[in-house]
Amino acid sequence: MSEFEHWLIELNEEKLTASPEGIDTLLANAKKLPEGKLWIGKDGGPRPWWHRFLGTPKRYVDSLFSLEWYSGGATLIFHDENWSEYRALKPRGGQSFPENIRGKISHGELKPAPDEECIETEQAFRAISEALQKGDRPSWLEYSFVE
Repeated sequence: MSEFEHWLIELNEEKLTASPEGIDTLLANAKKLPEGKLWIGKDGGPRPWWHRFLGTPKRYVDSLFSLEWYSGGATLIFHDENWSEYRALKPRGGQSFPENIRGKISHGELKPAPDEECIETEQAFRAISEALQKGDRPSWLEYSFVE
C-alpha cells in the first residue's frame, strides 16, 4: 500500500492527508488520544466526466478501514474494494467491555457494539499498522464479514 502518494484521513471529524512516510506519526499521535474515530482511505483516481456531470464526487475513494476507540476498547472494520466490511473479532480470551464503552465505539449504530466485535485499542492500532505495511488484513485476527 505504500505506493499511494497520499492517504485520505478523517480523525475525529477532521479531514487530513498524509504521505506514506507520515502515516506512522499520525497513527502514533492518534493512539495517544483517550478516544477517537479514525478512517483511512486512498484516492481511487478520477471519475469519468459524465459522473462528475451528474454531481458525484470528482474522484473515486477506496476505504481501507474505520476505527473507533474509547477507554481501552476499540472496534475495527476493514473494507474491501466493494466497501464490504470485515469486522475484527475479539480474540479467544480477550477482554470484555461494558455497555457504556461499547456504546461509544459502535460506529454510529444506536445499539452498543456487540462484545465479540470489541478488541483492545492496542491490538487495533497494531492491526492497522500491519495492514498498512503489508497491504492486507492481519491474519492473527478473525473477522465477521458484512456485505
